[in-house]
Amino acid sequence: MLAISWLKWPDVLIDFGRELYLPWVIKNGAVLYRDVAYFNGPFSPYFNAILFRFFGTSLMTLVFFNILLIALLTFLIYKIFCFMTNRVAAAAAGAVFLSVFAFSQYTMAGNYNFVCPYSHDVTHGVILSFVALYAFSVYLRHKKMRWAILTGFLTGSIFLTKIEVFLAIVVAIFSGIILSFFSEKSAVKEMFKCLAGMCAAGLLPIAAFTLYLTFFMPFPEAVSSLIASYKAVLNTDVASGLFYKRMTGAQAPLFSMVEMIKNSIFYIAAIPVIILATRTFSYIYRKEGRLKALTAAIIPWLLLLFLSIRYIKYPINAKGLPVLLAMFLFYALYVFISARSRGKKIIASKYLLLSVFTIYGFVLLFKIFLNVRIYHYGFALAMPGALILTAVFVYFIPKFLARAFGNIKVIRNIVLSAAVIVLVTHITIAKEVYGFITYPVGSGPDTILTFRPEILDRGAVMNAALDEIKKNIPRESNFVVFPEGVMLNYMSRVKNPSPYIVFMPPDLSIFSEETILKSFETNPPDYVIVADKNMSEYGYSAFGRDYGMRIYSWIEENYVPFSVAGDPSPGKKGFSIILNKRKK
Repeated sequence: MLAISWLKWPDVLIDFGRELYLPWVIKNGAVLYRDVAYFNGPFSPYFNAILFRFFGTSLMTLVFFNILLIALLTFLIYKIFCFMTNRVAAAAAGAVFLSVFAFSQYTMAGNYNFVCPYSHDVTHGVILSFVALYAFSVYLRHKKMRWAILTGFLTGSIFLTKIEVFLAIVVAIFSGIILSFFSEKSAVKEMFKCLAGMCAAGLLPIAAFTLYLTFFMPFPEAVSSLIASYKAVLNTDVASGLFYKRMTGAQAPLFSMVEMIKNSIFYIAAIPVIILATRTFSYIYRKEGRLKALTAAIIPWLLLLFLSIRYIKYPINAKGLPVLLAMFLFYALYVFISARSRGKKIIASKYLLLSVFTIYGFVLLFKIFLNVRIYHYGFALAMPGALILTAVFVYFIPKFLARAFGNIKVIRNIVLSAAVIVLVTHITIAKEVYGFITYPVGSGPDTILTFRPEILDRGAVMNAALDEIKKNIPRESNFVVFPEGVMLNYMSRVKNPSPYIVFMPPDLSIFSEETILKSFETNPPDYVIVADKNMSEYGYSAFGRDYGMRIYSWIEENYVPFSVAGDPSPGKKGFSIILNKRKK
């Protein structure tokens, strides 16, 4: 996966420029929330700024460290699933993560992977969640308070990342504590002691960042900054926007629910297919002539593998994942309660952790609940649930069917063969997409590969704009890119003088166009760059046409174009960037 995706992970314009720009300016003395407006937690920007401080400011610094984090996450997946299931299912879960989620790209937009994510807040939060779940699993087994304290500290750190990840881990861990002690009346005091220890430890990272921010701003402002993402969720303008309605499936909820149910039925229908295949292969294998039997067993799967690689062009549908997780959660809770009542502590502890992990995966889907997919936001949000589904098919279904039909090895091998077909299919799709991504943008350790100009001209236009910036804009000056394109600031190493670095519709709703405009009127940038970005996914045509008009009018009044990259002609398909300088 590294070989086929090397340097092709980020998008040259959308989102990822912020992931490079923020740690760069923080490393150089900027304070988040005071000098740069941001509505997520501070953990990731400061963490990446530390990496830049010690290992140098470059894209490759983040790439190499994120690859190490992927290795750590794979290890944690294996260890957690080994405890919950067995080594075969744990290895399958690790393979699914690496093949389907960690490196892949299935659309024209980059950033939806763990190497160069659209938001490190999400990936860091998910990785910290797995560490917290591992620590919690150790606590459940040994009831050592230090593991509960570590779980609480990690949960507090997740509070400083992304709200959806924090809510998922809090609900999961709290549910695990309640379930762990619900049948032990004598352990009520211990439960409250555990909760108190976790809460106290969880407050430590939050208090530390609050204290840090109070050196640069009043205490109420510091607290308000740390809960910015939680307040942003209450912003009805953002939640009701076309983009988020499409992403969540709320644009057509009834249709989305029907699709969810249909997809879940598809997965459930795989069980009788597995039973039929088991009966067939078991019958063939009992016949004389092992080679003949082996050939008869392998040929159907080779045919399916060929057909999947040849004809399947889209990632597997995951819309039914919430229904499947809910069904498995009821099963896991039933087995846990049954095992607890019969005194089978080992089985009970396994199914308790399974319940906790399933709750985490289920709650993590809330942002895309009616439109679950493994690409886009799903690369992180659907990943834990997909791993549970993998374990269900590789471990639980063979174990359950073996009671009725025997020969668990045959059942498991059938499921594993199907899993290999799914993985190879997704790798093939990702490889095909990455095959079009060969055009370099930037230079040195900041080089990014993007789509060839004949497919998507954005990379060529970005390079042309960078050349113009290098020729005409001194590094000691400054510029702002509208509505999005802070990657140009980072790659040219020229700062944005404003706290505001992104001007997409959600950002204008959160920070308000009036507030942003006032900041520019007070401290106007030396240069303004306007990218002709398509806004149809938000329900608008372009910045300055049907949204952001007041800011655009201010630009027209105070700036004059001096260079153009791309073709900005009306009706011309393609991308363009216009460079403007301030009027004398």
